[in-house]
Amino acid sequence: MKIGTAVRLLMVMGLLVVGRDVLANGIAVTNVALWNTDTVQKSVFVGFDVSWSNSWRNADNWDAAWVFVKFQAPGSNVWQHATLDITNTDHKAAAGSTINVTADGKGAFIYSSAPHTGNVSYAQMRLRWNYGADGYTFAQGAALQVAVQAIEMVYIPQGAFYVGSGGTESGHFYQYTDGSQSTNPFPVLSDMADSFGRNERG
Repeated sequence: MKIGTAVRLLMVMGLLVVGRDVLANGIAVTNVALWNTDTVQKSVFVGFDVSWSNSWRNADNWDAAWVFVKFQAPGSNVWQHATLDITNTDHKAAAGSTINVTADGKGAFIYSSAPHTGNVSYAQMRLRWNYGADGYTFAQGAALQVAVQAIEMVYIPQGAFYVGSGGTESGHFYQYTDGSQSTNPFPVLSDMADSFGRNERG
C-alpha cells in the first residue's frame, strides 16, 4: 500500500527540480520539489501533489493519506525521517483538503475537509520541513535526495467495532461459533488481546 516519489535534488536555495511519478493501489505522489529554503529558521517547504481513488468522508469516519518525508544527505547512504513543523500553521493544503501533522512531526494525515465521495487530486501541497531539528545543514550545490511516501489509511472512531465482512471470501475474519467456522463478523468490544484464540481468518 505504500508508494512514493524519490527525487535527487541539487540545492540552489530556492525552487528545485521535480521527481518521477510512482503509482500503487490508487494512491500517487508526484511533482516533488523543495521551495523557499530559510537558512535562518532552518526550514524548507516540501511540495508535492497527491491523489487517490474512491476517497470518502462522512460524519463519523473517513479515509486519508498518511504522508511522511525521508531524506538522504549528500555523501550518506542512510535515509532519515524528516521532522515536520508541528504547529500546522505553515503548511499549505490544496483546496478541499486538510493537513494534520502528528505531535512528533514525523508525518501528516491528508484528507477531505468536507463530506465527500469520489476520487481526489490535491495539487501543490506543501509541508514545512524543519531540517535543523534533524541536524541537517543545506549547502550550495549539494545533492540531496528527498522521498515523499504515502499510505492509504482509514480513520475509525474509538469504540467497539466488528472485524470481518460476513462473507466467505478467502482471508476473511470470522467468529468461531460452537466449534466451527461461521460467516459472522467478530465483535471487538475492548482490547481483548487474550480473546482471539479461536476467532480466526479463513
